[in-house]
Amino acid sequence: MNLIRTIALVAVGFTGIATAQKVVSQYDRETDFSKFKTYKWIIIQGTTPNQITAQNIVGLVNTALVQKGLLQSEGNTDLLVGFQTSVDQQRQINWFNNGGPRMGGMRQATTSIIEVGTLVVDMYDSGQKQLVWYSSATKTLNRGGNPDKNYERLQKAVDKLLKDFPPKK
Repeated sequence: MNLIRTIALVAVGFTGIATAQKVVSQYDRETDFSKFKTYKWIIIQGTTPNQITAQNIVGLVNTALVQKGLLQSEGNTDLLVGFQTSVDQQRQINWFNNGGPRMGGMRQATTSIIEVGTLVVDMYDSGQKQLVWYSSATKTLNRGGNPDKNYERLQKAVDKLLKDFPPKK
């Protein structure tokens, strides 16, 4: 009974680890981010999500940028902001040993396909036409599932993506 309970607890622990979002950010260390006051959206060619997801991304990023003191404008701006998305499939292998090595248990493996959705937010210095901020979050977008949970996952990802923007010198 204890073995089964231990296996169940380990499985639950690995499930939490497997679904954690991974965020990576980079920025140009020569850039003075305090000079950026306004921004506008640009379209980055590539894979784009459906219209609703795109609107959600733009709305969440707008909210985060306004909270950081930036103003959205359609005229000449300091920053150009764009996003890219990707929803790939990955094969996940789940191993199970039903008796432990001392008991000579049988090892079994099952495979499943999981989608790993990535959101990338890029920011460009509009005057220099140079990338100054890059941030990506994996395990963010999901084509299926509960739309409220998907939105919540997206909201957490945008918060994490822009947590350290603008970077502190």
